[in-house]
Amino acid sequence: MEALTRKSGFLLLFALSARTFLKGVRVKLRCPMSELAIPLATAVAVELHIELCPATRNPIAEKKGIYTVNFIEGGYINLQAVPKSCMREKGKVLLTDFILNNVDKVEAFETVIRHARSSLYGVMAVKIEDEVKKYLDSKSIKRHSFL
Repeated sequence: MEALTRKSGFLLLFALSARTFLKGVRVKLRCPMSELAIPLATAVAVELHIELCPATRNPIAEKKGIYTVNFIEGGYINLQAVPKSCMREKGKVLLTDFILNNVDKVEAFETVIRHARSSLYGVMAVKIEDEVKKYLDSKSIKRHSFL
């Protein structure tokens, strides 16, 4: 299923789906929650002319620093870095992932977004697991997935 992120037709479908999901909402930033989600978020950013703020496992050296995102996944502590320079105050953020199956991951990104004085508009993924759907619904966070 990971091969989908390299298929131009699927990337276009994902981007067009994002246009519908975000209709009438001004999102300032797309933040992929994993390196596998970067092609998905890039396609949407290009389609909608919004900025991309990637989270990566390797901290990006910047003068303004990084936010660290820590969560447990598969029994291991996972660390990702988000550049502070791309988080905007009072902007709406749309998170993107390939398969979102971890509530801790969503909570960790929510914390970073809150520290940046931004707000989480919603989450898009190819697949969102039921546990995560329940969490997002309980927090009234919009969500969209294909599976």
